[in-house]
Amino acid sequence: MISKVRLDDLDCADCAGKLERTITGLPGVQSVKLNFFLSRMEVNHQLSEPALLEAIGEAGHKPTLISDSQFHGAAEPNDSVSYQVHALAAVGLGIIGLLLQPVVLIAAMVVGGWKTYQKAWRSLLGRRLDMNVLMSTAIIGAVIIGEWEEGALVAVLFAISQWLEHHSMEQTRQSVQSLMETAPPEAVVLRDGRERRVRVTELTVGEHVVTKSGSRIPVDGMIRTGHSFVNQAAITGESVPVEKRPGDEVYAGTVNENGLLVVEMTKLPQESMLAKIAQLVEDAQSQKTPVQAFVDRFAAYYTPAVLALALAAAILGPVVGLSWNDSIYRALSLLVVACPCALVLASPITLVAGMGNAAKHGVMIKGGVHLERAGDIKQIVFDKTGTLTYGRPQVVHVWQAEHVESDSVQALTWALEQTTDHAVAKALKGYWSDGGSSPVTVHELTDIPGVGVAGEWDGKSVRLTHPRHVHESMGLPLPEAAQKWLQEGATVAILTVDESVWAAYGIRDVPRESADGGLSWLRTLGISSWMLTGDNHQSALNLASQLGIDEVRSNLLPEDKQRFVTKLAAQQPTAMVGDGINDGPALAVADLGIAMGGIGTDLALESADVVLMTDNLNGLEHLFSLGRKAALIVKQNIALSLGLKILALALVIPGMLTLWLAVIADMGASLLVTMNGLRLWRYRSRHSQTWGKR
Repeated sequence: MISKVRLDDLDCADCAGKLERTITGLPGVQSVKLNFFLSRMEVNHQLSEPALLEAIGEAGHKPTLISDSQFHGAAEPNDSVSYQVHALAAVGLGIIGLLLQPVVLIAAMVVGGWKTYQKAWRSLLGRRLDMNVLMSTAIIGAVIIGEWEEGALVAVLFAISQWLEHHSMEQTRQSVQSLMETAPPEAVVLRDGRERRVRVTELTVGEHVVTKSGSRIPVDGMIRTGHSFVNQAAITGESVPVEKRPGDEVYAGTVNENGLLVVEMTKLPQESMLAKIAQLVEDAQSQKTPVQAFVDRFAAYYTPAVLALALAAAILGPVVGLSWNDSIYRALSLLVVACPCALVLASPITLVAGMGNAAKHGVMIKGGVHLERAGDIKQIVFDKTGTLTYGRPQVVHVWQAEHVESDSVQALTWALEQTTDHAVAKALKGYWSDGGSSPVTVHELTDIPGVGVAGEWDGKSVRLTHPRHVHESMGLPLPEAAQKWLQEGATVAILTVDESVWAAYGIRDVPRESADGGLSWLRTLGISSWMLTGDNHQSALNLASQLGIDEVRSNLLPEDKQRFVTKLAAQQPTAMVGDGINDGPALAVADLGIAMGGIGTDLALESADVVLMTDNLNGLEHLFSLGRKAALIVKQNIALSLGLKILALALVIPGMLTLWLAVIADMGASLLVTMNGLRLWRYRSRHSQTWGKR
C-alpha cells in the first residue's frame, strides 16, 4: 500500500531527516520518500493507515492523509500566523517580566517555549534527540540554576527564531510552488453551443475551450480556430511569443497574447506538460545529492558528539575550578549550539532554488544531483543533426544560368518535386513555396533511386539530379559554384533541360539560431567540446568550424557514439547533448544526459537528466554556470554554518558564550544559510539575459 501524507508542522530540516529515518525503520515499511519543501511524504508500507498516522504522530508531527491530486498539487500554506502571534506574545511577556515582575518571566518561558516543549515531549517518546529537546533542556536547566532571565530570553529568542525560519521556509515553498500554479483553475468551454465556465478538472478530452486575448490557456490542446501569438515562458523560458495557427499545439499555463482562440483539449490536466514539469520538480526536490547525503551523515554524528561534550563540560567544570552553576550554564549553552539545522539546510535550499531558477529559463533538471554534476562538467559531446542543427535540410545556395529566367527554374523545380517526400524535395519545395507565376506540368515523372527525378516538359527532357549523374552519365560540366558547395560538404541538386544545366541548389542542415553565433562560451568555462555524427566528415568539419567545436568524429553509428562517450566519461566528467531519441544509448552512459526537444516529447522528459524545453542551446551555458554557482553557494553555506558553530564553541572556553548568544548564533546561521541559498533563485547567466531578443 502507498499512502500519501501531508505534514502540517514540518519546519525543521534536521527534524525531517529524523522523521524519515524513524518511519523507514518501522516493521512493514518498504520505502519512504519525504519532500521537506512541500511538507509531504509518500510511504510504501504494509501497515494500516491509522497505524501509520499514529507512528508519525508519535514521532512528533501532525499527519493528514491526502489524495493523489492533493499530493501533486500546490502546497497548502502552513500556519505562519500562529508562529507570529506566538513569538510576539513571548516578546511582550519577556519585556514585562524584565521590567516589572520576575514572575512574568515564567509566563514568557511557558508561552515562548510552548511549541518547543510539545515537540520535545513527542521526540522523547520516540527516543530521539532533536533541537526541541536541546532547547527545552536549556530553558529548564537555566531555571534550575536560577538564571530566570536567561531562561526567558532563550525561550523568547527561540520563538522568534522559529517564526523567522518558518516564514523563510514558507517563502521558499511558495516560490517553488509558483512554477506549478501557472495554469488557471477554471476554463470557458463550449457546450451545447453556449459558453460555460467550469473547473478544469471537470473537462474531458475533446472538449473545445475558449481562450480570450490576454488570458492564460487552461489546457493542453490543439488550436481549432483563431490566430494569435502565445507567450510560452511558463513552459519554455522564452520571452518572445510564438505565432500559433489552427493545427498548432498549445500548453496549459501559457498566455494568449492577442486574438480569440478555440482550443480542443487533448490531454487531461494531470497529463499536461505543466503537470509533468510539476512532477519532475517534486521528484527532483525529494532526491538527495552526494553533498546532502554527506551532510546528513555528518549531522547524525555531530549532535551526539556535542551532547557528549556538553555533559563532559558539566561534569568536569568543577575539576578545573568552576562552580556547578557555571559548569551547567556552559553545558546548556553548548546544547543550544548543537542544533544542526543550518548545516542540514546548507545544500537542499540552494539546489531547490537552482532547479527553480533553471525551470524559469526553460531548463528542466531532474534532481539536485544533476545540478551538482553540471557544475563539474569538463567536456561536452554534441550530436549534430537535430541538436546543433534543426534536422531539416534547407536550400542555402542557388545558382542559375544567365540565359534562364527565374520563373522557369521555379516552375520546373516545383513540378518535378511534387511526387516525392525525399528530404531534398522537401527543402526545394520549402524554398519555392509554389509553382510561380507561370506553373508548368511535367509528364512521365520518374523517380530514379540514388539519382533524382526525371520527366518531359514541352518536348524536352528535364531532370533534377545528383551532380555525379550530371557529370559522369550526362557528361556535362558542373558550375563552379556547385563544385565549391560539394567541397564544403553540402548536398547539391542540379536542374538540367536536355543537355544544358539550368540551375544548381546547395542544400544543408543549418545550425540552430542559438548556436549560430558560436559556442565559444564553452572555452570561457573551461569545457572542451566534441561533435559526433553519422554525417560525412567534410560536412561535420565545416559545421564544427562555424560553431567553434573543438573535435569532430563522423560516420558514426549509435553504438559508436555510445562507446566514444563511455571512453570520454572515464577520463573526465562528460555531458552528452542529443535529441532524446536516437542518442539514447550515449545519453545514458554520460555523466550528464541532456535532451533537446522537450516540448511535446515525452521520451525526452523521461530519459534525460536535463531537458532543454525550448531547444535553445543557450540554456547549456545557463545550466553549467548555474551548477558552478550552486556548488559555490553550498560550500559557502557549509562554511557559514560550521564557522558560526565553531566560533560559538570557542567562546565556551573563556565563559563568553551566554545562552541568548548561543540562540542568536544558531538562529543567525539558519537564516544566513537560507537567504544565501535563495540568492540562486534570481541568478542570471550571461546568455539568459539575451534569450529571445534576436
